[in-house]
Amino acid sequence: MKNLALIPLLFVLIACQSKKNETEKSYMVENTELSAAKTEKEDLKFKSTGIQTIYSAYASLRDALVETDFETAKKYAQQLSIALESESKMQEAGIASNIFSAGEIEIARRHFYELNEGMEAILEGNIESGKINKCYCPMALDNKGASWFSTKDEINNPYFGDKMLKCGVIKKTLE
Repeated sequence: MKNLALIPLLFVLIACQSKKNETEKSYMVENTELSAAKTEKEDLKFKSTGIQTIYSAYASLRDALVETDFETAKKYAQQLSIALESESKMQEAGIASNIFSAGEIEIARRHFYELNEGMEAILEGNIESGKINKCYCPMALDNKGASWFSTKDEINNPYFGDKMLKCGVIKKTLE
């Protein structure tokens, strides 16, 4: 009978060990993803830390929109607004603030389109090393089309997320 009482304890120990292994695997995946993101950003250098900060917040915002993660997008839109203000890019800072205060992700994506209208002027001529692709989706915004910027050669569409993740082309490369 004493051995039967140990069976539930054995199940608990096995379950805890399994959970520990899952947590360790998750931590390893997160660190690998962070390392990949860091490497991508290390390949791209700007002439000023202000523009580097702007692009870093921009890229995080874009990636959150790709993932259709509205709360994270709002967080990075706020960071981007602050970075743009510090570089006296007031029009773009206002648009980033609009993304932060948008009530839903589709409205945030429309403001993201407006933001991209001014981003090329901010980025062009300020790249010290690396490249940024200007990507374009002809179907975004009710088939009006919209652009975004990415260091990747792979299309990840922030206007549609996983609905049409690969819709788009690279139109131009900034170096």
